[in-house]
Amino acid sequence: MVLVVLLGSLAVLCGISVSLNYALSEVRRRTGVKDEEGEVEHLHERNFDGIGDSTELKQTYHAGATETMIAFGLSLAMGTGLLAFLYFTIWHNGGTQPKPKCMPPTWQQRIAFFGDLTGFSHPIATASPDAQKLFDQGMLLSWNFNQYEAFQSFSMAVQLDPTASMAPWGVAYSLGPGANREVVTEPTWFPSFSPEDFPACLEAAQKSLALARQAVADNRADPQERITTGLEAAQKAVAHNHGDPQLLQKELAYAEAQVARFENGTALQPGRSKAQRRYSQLMEGIGDKYNDVHAWALAAEGYMTNTQWNYYDGSGQLRPDAEVAGRLIRRVLEADAGNALAHHLHIHLAETARQTSVANLPSPKVAEGSGVAMTFTAGPWEDNFGHLLHMPGHIFIRVGRWKDAVTANIRAYGADMAYTEQCMVAYGPEHNTDMLIYAANMAGMVGVAEEYGTKLRLYQDVMHPAAYGDSTREWAHLVLTKVIFGKWDDILDIKSVPENARGQCPIGGPQYAKAIFHYARSLALAAKAAAAAARGFGSDRERLLGLAHAELDLLKAAEEKVLDEEPTVPGEPPGVYGCDYKGLTRIAILHAGARLDLLKGDSAAAVEKLEAAKAAEDGMSYMEPPRLWQPIRHCLGFVHLNATGDHAAADKAYREDLVELPRNGWSLLGLGQVLAAQGSPEGQGILSNDFPAAWADADVTLDSSCLSFSKF
Repeated sequence: MVLVVLLGSLAVLCGISVSLNYALSEVRRRTGVKDEEGEVEHLHERNFDGIGDSTELKQTYHAGATETMIAFGLSLAMGTGLLAFLYFTIWHNGGTQPKPKCMPPTWQQRIAFFGDLTGFSHPIATASPDAQKLFDQGMLLSWNFNQYEAFQSFSMAVQLDPTASMAPWGVAYSLGPGANREVVTEPTWFPSFSPEDFPACLEAAQKSLALARQAVADNRADPQERITTGLEAAQKAVAHNHGDPQLLQKELAYAEAQVARFENGTALQPGRSKAQRRYSQLMEGIGDKYNDVHAWALAAEGYMTNTQWNYYDGSGQLRPDAEVAGRLIRRVLEADAGNALAHHLHIHLAETARQTSVANLPSPKVAEGSGVAMTFTAGPWEDNFGHLLHMPGHIFIRVGRWKDAVTANIRAYGADMAYTEQCMVAYGPEHNTDMLIYAANMAGMVGVAEEYGTKLRLYQDVMHPAAYGDSTREWAHLVLTKVIFGKWDDILDIKSVPENARGQCPIGGPQYAKAIFHYARSLALAAKAAAAAARGFGSDRERLLGLAHAELDLLKAAEEKVLDEEPTVPGEPPGVYGCDYKGLTRIAILHAGARLDLLKGDSAAAVEKLEAAKAAEDGMSYMEPPRLWQPIRHCLGFVHLNATGDHAAADKAYREDLVELPRNGWSLLGLGQVLAAQGSPEGQGILSNDFPAAWADADVTLDSSCLSFSKF
């Protein structure tokens, strides 16, 4: 703060000095008065009557004085402004710099940033090496699901070589529907493909087809005619293509498949599914004819786009389009073990499957190999493709590799920050960090969870503006981490909720944040009441219990203001872009109520509430990370073990949780404690081996599966 004042004061003094010197020099210039050597003239002390026209001189003097005052005022304002700027950016914001205004990178800068892509390339018919590099970027960015930045790279490739048919093909590809971009009837706040997106896709696809046909019809032009080094040269290039005849024929097939996806409005309902399937079939055929693994991978993506986030039927079997996609993914990985799109799709197809180790069936266990490959081997996704770096976290959570899930998402965070420094848009940075925090909480890495929960609150300040559609910021994660680990003093130090606070989703986020505030405070005050009772301070216990109940009442009142969200797509309601804040808040009410029931000695009522909460949790659609911050079974098992004495019910709760979230230390500890209480050797083995292995990376000691109930 001292530095702020000194800098501001210096700015004011410098401004005054400059303004006075300027005014004096102006008066001297206008009057012809000069200083004698070594003497400073003070015009305000001179007698105007003896030196020329006193009226003119006075006017000149007053003009100089007026300019002096103006300059003085400006300098004062500038200094004050600097004081305010430094205060709010350096001191008030705790050193956080505001979101910079920046210029997106030029095509030269993009090429320098992405480098050689670890050798990845999708060769196209172009005589411009730079257009080829930009096209390769576009492909990997699309496989990274970053359609925004993919569009930039493909568009620059069009500028560098406007005759290369695959460049506008890439534009259409980047603008079209995708696995996380469902077709809708009107624009939405979440990523989607609406009717207003259709014309640009169709235009780019048709341009690609026209260029491809031209290239096949006439590929006799001198290759040097197509070499381009910039937009101006590209615009002067002849409208011909040149290259390997087989490559040109393949690119014509690519263009025909893309047009089939969009022509005559077929990318929109009701003809969308048929057109999407036709595109996928054509791409599969290209792969078969030319032994093109990229075409097979694109075909698999096309089939999965036809059944986004709904890959399995009620019996757990793959739907027809998803089954074809699974076959193609295996085929691609057999031929190209480093194919980024195939690994990405493999994880998405497998993460929602039932646990199995059958090699030909998608499952978390089978897809673990894709996660391992993408985390621990060098590939085209390395360093600059944050979502691809993040993707192993989806499968690591499903197989219980919690530390590896954290590691994958820390790498993704680094890539996202690198995009920000280049004034580029990262894809889903909050989602990546949400998963990082969830995995860290499950692994007992509370320091990491708190570190990134704090960073998450600053994303709105540092990320590219295009990455955010509103001014709210994620606030709840850090509070919920403190609930999970029973950091009650930290929670009670939170006095209010920022107006722009929210959870993972923007719609209804501020109302949800306020509910979480009261939920956390209710649990914290309940813990303080339990601590008072343990110390024999009965009056304090009753006072604190009253405060905890008051916070529960405020939580219930806040729940009434939480919005019922409109479902998003794709995925089962509320969809992959929805949070179900209403459902989460109702679970919070049940959870906090159960805690207060326990303090009253009413374990039956506590179990009843937790069973209701468990049912609500089980009814939520699949999402990674799970929408609920901590499985209810952790606390249900704890209550049965420590309050009701129903060891069978506790055993059931913990084992069910370990099926869904393998090797998590919370349920391993609880299960070990249940079995040990019954004298089972298995319990001692879990407590001596399995639990320590699961908790090896933790920075907190764990003695209970539900610290929100047990920790004072």
